[in-house]
Amino acid sequence: MTNHLGNVLATVSDRKFGVSSAGSSLIHHYDPHIVTAQDYYPFGMISRVALPNNNVPYKFGFNGKMNDNEVKGLGNQQDYGMRISDPRIGRFLSVDPLTKGYPELTPYQFAGNSPMANIDLDGGEPKPAINGTQEGQSQSTSQDTYNARGDYTGTKTETWYWHSGGLRDAKGNLTKAGWYGSGGYVNVLSTSLAAKSLGSSLGLYNSAAKSLSGNEELNKKELDRFVGSGLNYEAARHFTAAAKATANSSNSFVSGKIEPSNFNVEDLLGVGMLLRGGLRFLGGIAARNRVMPLVGFGSDKAIIQNSANLISKKGWYDAVVHGTEDGMAFTINKKIVSPQELYNHMLANGYKPGTKIRLMSCYSGNFPNGAAAQLQKIAGVQVVAPTGELSIMNKGSFMVNYGQQFYVAPTKQHEVGKMLLFE
Repeated sequence: MTNHLGNVLATVSDRKFGVSSAGSSLIHHYDPHIVTAQDYYPFGMISRVALPNNNVPYKFGFNGKMNDNEVKGLGNQQDYGMRISDPRIGRFLSVDPLTKGYPELTPYQFAGNSPMANIDLDGGEPKPAINGTQEGQSQSTSQDTYNARGDYTGTKTETWYWHSGGLRDAKGNLTKAGWYGSGGYVNVLSTSLAAKSLGSSLGLYNSAAKSLSGNEELNKKELDRFVGSGLNYEAARHFTAAAKATANSSNSFVSGKIEPSNFNVEDLLGVGMLLRGGLRFLGGIAARNRVMPLVGFGSDKAIIQNSANLISKKGWYDAVVHGTEDGMAFTINKKIVSPQELYNHMLANGYKPGTKIRLMSCYSGNFPNGAAAQLQKIAGVQVVAPTGELSIMNKGSFMVNYGQQFYVAPTKQHEVGKMLLFE
């Protein structure tokens, strides 16, 4: 049994002990067979321990790492892969292999000196302690920095991205789930067949390098499986950069270069035609993969994220699109479109006439003759739309807020802060 840091708190066997109720021979409940139990101080030193199983300790402990008990005693030395840790002093016993990239930090620090928030996976950089729940989910860690005299000089913040793992490469190996820095996230995605398929679909391979992309049908299946019903913005952004990186590598190889040129990750992640094209293409795959139609109209961060967060509603067509603040029209990639134009876009993106519409568009339901009402008349079906600003949360829930600058006195039909039904 472990906690959020991966610390082993107890081990139990598959045995159980029946406990009868007072004055009865019947079993009231069962108690587990506890083999070991322990707790820790913040940096991993054991604070208390129980070893009822013939005084034999479990070999793993703090952060789930292996104890070298024969060296300094129970739990006083741990192997982190890159380095050895002494939890009694909260320090590693050797210099950080990444110390050149962090000159402001002591090369012996553990988990950025924040052991309650961070874990140290391998003796390198401190990473978030709790696993992510969504591909591309981001989280930041921070560590205080000091100069040679020990004076505080600031706090260094690092952003990490969660990869759910399971992407297949050309050799059949699967990528490892975990937190990655921006460059590491691009690198791990770039090894996948899915990245090759995206690069091929975006036309990133030159004619000579196309043969290096492998089995196109298999790659496409991997791409569809990874994209699923939608990627959030950061996942889509890094995945597009990964497709470009792996295509660049293949193009360089066939050109006669022994080593591909170094590519700046920030340049690959920059907003440009490649990124916009990648986001549009991935959004199209997600729309096709969904059981119920759910389409995001636009390729900006908000549309990508909201489309990924929203959960389809059975029997409805979900249209995620920006609404203008006057509630009378929509915007797609900063271009204002009318309700009729949006309806045309919907027809081109899987809408079947007669299907009810859930219009996820800010302010579109705020007026009796507004954008949602006009769309209802055009489509001739029920349309549900928000009366204010719409926010879609991570697990599909959403809420409607309302700004005072466009306040309209609430009526029975048009109450602010609601999803309103037009029929």
